[in-house]
Amino acid sequence: MRIKEFFITDARESPGSVYRVEDGREAISYKRRGGNIYSIAFLRGRLYFVNANEDKVYRVVGRRSERAVYTHSTYIRDIALDRRDNIYFSEASGAGGDGSIYRLNMIRRTATLFLEVRIAEVGGFWAGNFAFDKEDNLYLSSGNRIPAGIYRLRDGRWEEIFRDEREPIKGLTFLSCDLLCYTNWRSEIYMLDIYSGLRSLLYSNPAHAWLSDITFITPRTEEDTLYEGTKDYTCDSVCWRDDGTVDNRWNLFFPDIDAENDNIRSLLGSIGLPTEPTTDNNEIWRRVKVAWSWLNDHVLREGHPNYDAAHSYLESLDHWPSISELAYMFFTYGGIVWGTCMSRSQALATLLYRVEIPPDRMAIAEARWRPEYSQHMYIVLKIGCHWYHIDPTCIDSHPVLSDSPENVGCLPADYTHPNSLRLLPDSTLSKPMLVR
Repeated sequence: MRIKEFFITDARESPGSVYRVEDGREAISYKRRGGNIYSIAFLRGRLYFVNANEDKVYRVVGRRSERAVYTHSTYIRDIALDRRDNIYFSEASGAGGDGSIYRLNMIRRTATLFLEVRIAEVGGFWAGNFAFDKEDNLYLSSGNRIPAGIYRLRDGRWEEIFRDEREPIKGLTFLSCDLLCYTNWRSEIYMLDIYSGLRSLLYSNPAHAWLSDITFITPRTEEDTLYEGTKDYTCDSVCWRDDGTVDNRWNLFFPDIDAENDNIRSLLGSIGLPTEPTTDNNEIWRRVKVAWSWLNDHVLREGHPNYDAAHSYLESLDHWPSISELAYMFFTYGGIVWGTCMSRSQALATLLYRVEIPPDRMAIAEARWRPEYSQHMYIVLKIGCHWYHIDPTCIDSHPVLSDSPENVGCLPADYTHPNSLRLLPDSTLSKPMLVR
């Protein structure tokens, strides 16, 4: 993955500058006439910054001037935005005492206390660096010290999610829900996958000595796919493929999916799952796991005494099977039959929809299998802010899903880079996403 554009600042420089890095090339975007720049953020395209040795929040006006939009009672260490574009800033003294995060009211030019950070709960040191993820969960870094850590606030308690024994961790910002970028108070910027804990080098420039912050205007990335070359993505909560498409003809792929009859009730009763809506991530995965196992037990394979009759019934249909027809197969033949990857994905998606997995949490994805031809269909599923792929073509080799969300695939398909989606009813998904 390559990030197409981001902005950085070096706190050692005086007067300080904000640099724009585009396609790996660096140029000055804004330079002060005097004073340093420690932390930066963009609000609706306008640059805001703070100097950790001043008590002001600044906004850049035009190309060459700045204006103080708020003056605090002490030094301001860092600035960050939540997903609703509210501005927050911090005050901290390192190991000298507890710190605070404030929320700034830009209309009234006032600030209210948002959170007190007790340094005893974050390793005994905090230089003021913090960030919100795309779901407004709060993170902070330990700053210019070694060993360094990144902490997440969960249920009122800080937990360390990443530790570096060799370099500091300074300014940080989220590219997407699961990708966090941070500076190391030296010459490097890293990207951390907070789910896997894997870190990669994003950028390095030895001309900088104290890289202190990184931010974006509109995060955009490039991804090298297996069979299609480099593709562009726009990132918010996830990274959406710019040239991807969706097909929302759900009445074609999922005819009469909300129908009710005795056979359908018998089918759903056999699966044994609740049919009340849920948005709980653990419950969503549990329902997927149960439905997957049910399919493994009730798909009729060649050699089953009812396979030929069920297969003849399926082939007699001139459309994708409805939930009523799947239920009829189950009631009449003791199971269902399926054929192509699309047929398998359509059957699994139908069942997941009927056990009330929200339509925005899943879709049938299409991606390349081989370069010369072959689009392959499979299910993509959102758990939290993370998209997974589960391929029902692989159910024979993977009959049981794990207790925790996982990716399931058995073909050399480019599962992580779907190029189109077939949507469930009432889904608002608009682009295929990067599957991680």
